[in-house]
Amino acid sequence: MTPRFSIFIPVWNGAHWVSAAIESVLAQTYPNWELVIGDNASSDDLKAILSRYADPRIQLHQWPTHTDVCENFNRTMLLCRNAYSVAFASSFRALTIPAMSSR
Repeated sequence: MTPRFSIFIPVWNGAHWVSAAIESVLAQTYPNWELVIGDNASSDDLKAILSRYADPRIQLHQWPTHTDVCENFNRTMLLCRNAYSVAFASSFRALTIPAMSSR
């Protein structure tokens, strides 16, 4: 069985950097992943930016009210469905190529 990975990004008002983080996941050579983004009630245009990505492996979950950073991290992590999870410590980071490889 092929291992599947979950990458999760807890974010709050990160519209200015989230595209780079998403692009770094899309650039990976390993195809069996899901990207879970937990939006901590952002007031910027994060949702509009994420709507540009039609990849079904990318999921956006929005909280109705703002929570603390640890709660956002935990909520986002709990939405991951795969056996292996990789977290971005913060949403302005990008995965190196190849962080996930099929070799």
